[in-house]
Amino acid sequence: DHRTLHAREVEESLKQQFGKLVFKAAVPHTVKFRDASVAGTTILTAAAKSPAAQAYRAVAQALLQGT
Repeated sequence: DHRTLHAREVEESLKQQFGKLVFKAAVPHTVKFRDASVAGTTILTAAAKSPAAQAYRAVAQALLQGT
């Protein structure tokens, strides 16, 4: 989530420490995670078309491809 200075600083620190091991895909923070948890489901079910769900799919794809 690039909206906060803290998030940008943490991301930069991780990139400096781990380099290419850090995924390019980042999952944004959203209240939809909390809503999904309360509903007893996942973000992929509760808000399948949301940017957060799309980001999780991108991370999964990166894991599968090793990128």
